[in-house]
Amino acid sequence: MKKLLLLCALLCLCGVIAAKRAAPVPVSPVVYKGIEYRAPHERMGYVQAWDIKNNKFLWEKKIYDVPIDPKLEEDVQWIFVTSLEMKNDKLIVTNETNEIFSVELEPETNSTINVDTVELKKSKPFTIKLSTLVIIVGLLIVALFLVTHLTKRH
Repeated sequence: MKKLLLLCALLCLCGVIAAKRAAPVPVSPVVYKGIEYRAPHERMGYVQAWDIKNNKFLWEKKIYDVPIDPKLEEDVQWIFVTSLEMKNDKLIVTNETNEIFSVELEPETNSTINVDTVELKKSKPFTIKLSTLVIIVGLLIVALFLVTHLTKRH
């Protein structure tokens, strides 16, 4: 029984070591006045504009900064764009922290004029990542093993 508990604990903890952030969900591009606006995940916090007639890159604009604390694991600090939409001739960009940015476009060229933070939506309902759940279960198994092992010695 002890060996089985120890094996389960080790397997859970090995899963934690390999646990990384899940890949971001792809963002659907928005087409407006012949221009396709994209939020490529390899350029976090940026929006790109492409001419859809000839698939020509027009411009790229940084919408928000993603400060990275070197003392923490980098991938858990990443903040990706989650949606793009057009409202009142403005490109609306929402990210994973529910920040909403309004990108004012120049009417003739559709290049950017101004980027404003519009609002911060209400928080998403509480969720728990699989990696966090694995950590909790692993710690519980280790604790159970230690309690069982230590109480049998006394």
